[in-house]
Amino acid sequence: MNDSSITRFLRSLATPRRLVKFSLLAGLLTFGLASAAADVSAEFVDGQLVGPQVFAGEGYRTVALVNNGTEDMKFTIARLNDGVAVGDYIAANDALNAAIESGDQEAAVKTYLESAVALSGSVVKPHAEYDMVVDLEQGNYVIASHATNSDSPTSNYLPFEVTDSGSTAAAPEASHTLQLADFSFDFPATMAASDGLWEVTNVGDQPHIAAFFKLNEGKTQADLEAFFNDSTNTGEPPFDTTTTVDIEALSPGQTVYMPLDLTAGPQQPDHGALHGRHDPGVHRQLTSAYHAHASA
Repeated sequence: MNDSSITRFLRSLATPRRLVKFSLLAGLLTFGLASAAADVSAEFVDGQLVGPQVFAGEGYRTVALVNNGTEDMKFTIARLNDGVAVGDYIAANDALNAAIESGDQEAAVKTYLESAVALSGSVVKPHAEYDMVVDLEQGNYVIASHATNSDSPTSNYLPFEVTDSGSTAAAPEASHTLQLADFSFDFPATMAASDGLWEVTNVGDQPHIAAFFKLNEGKTQADLEAFFNDSTNTGEPPFDTTTTVDIEALSPGQTVYMPLDLTAGPQQPDHGALHGRHDPGVHRQLTSAYHAHASA
């Protein structure tokens, strides 16, 4: 696996022709009305991220990522390491985004991981919302967002502090589990079509990102691997670009809960693949096939 194919995969999660569709949560939103049930809400509106400066409550909390803009926005969540200032994290994150574009991420990833614990995130379509559940410990956090269709994306930042509330929220009940290990995945090869809540855990020693792709009719896991491994390929991707679901970087030992809509069409099962990779610029990408079938 070379840097060009790694960069190709990273860009596949953030380019206009590989749009992300979250049918479970997508819909038109009005500013001020989004995510009434969420514990923390980060809303992109008028070119900036708005949300709380302080949240009192530890444990697994719902974080709403709300896009009131007109472009697809990638959101990420991070918990700052002890002693790291918000400005230092912003510099590290900006450097990482620039490195992803250039295809040389190794040094930038190392600096980023020295500054924060990555708690994943996702891409949110215009006028839509994506809710995920994150383990919030006491400390300082930053939610970042940037438009996916920009060659040199400018990020917006929302720093906030989590304080003790006297009680810790328990983890939600998940319908499926996905474990990201070093050089392997652990999740069902066959499952009933659903739009359930997935427990996603990084059990490896490296950070991981991943994506679910719905393969086009007649395409296989091998076609997906070939598409990402060949940086000179300019043809159409072997997957449905409207239904890709991405899981942003998750640090080792961390668990998040994310809604994933893996539904089957009428009398026609969906075939897809999970495509993931490890520490950017260091490890190879991996693919595991899944088959979602319609329930009786």
